[in-house]
Amino acid sequence: DIVLLKIDNLGNQIFFKSYGNQAFPNHEWGYDLLQLYDDSFLIVGSRDRYESGSKNILIMRVDNNGKLMWEKELITTDNTFEEAYSISSDKKGGFFITSSVNDKIYKNNYSPRIIKIDSFGNTYWDRKLNANALEYHQFRGFSTQEGNYLVAGTSIYDEKSNLKSDSFITLI
Repeated sequence: DIVLLKIDNLGNQIFFKSYGNQAFPNHEWGYDLLQLYDDSFLIVGSRDRYESGSKNILIMRVDNNGKLMWEKELITTDNTFEEAYSISSDKKGGFFITSSVNDKIYKNNYSPRIIKIDSFGNTYWDRKLNANALEYHQFRGFSTQEGNYLVAGTSIYDEKSNLKSDSFITLI
């Protein structure tokens, strides 16, 4: 399950909550969160559905007391694995989620995917970028002051059958 601990400025616990699907078998991971104007939180991560063979993006919104307001799971198909590693706000009230998703044909090849959502988790648009990463490589995104979005991660290439890694940076 995803665990959220909120403390005050003196380190005193305000709440300690866990969030997860009660149905078995599955697991949830939280990788990033963002505090909103009303002190609620958007949390992104993934849920592994072992039965269906896929790992899906998980988005949750909890209020300032830790109560779950809503949860959305972006279901993938064809046994793809996708994990959301970062969330960032834009200047217009939307949010960018950056995930890592494997290719439907080449299962060990991962690329970044950017999804723009509203505060209710509704998708405005999404876009997959070209990269050649491995499963354990993470892609993360950040909003810039100019209103753009910067995606960073790792991409690999084959140099005479010896895999090499390079940084991956794209400005959208």
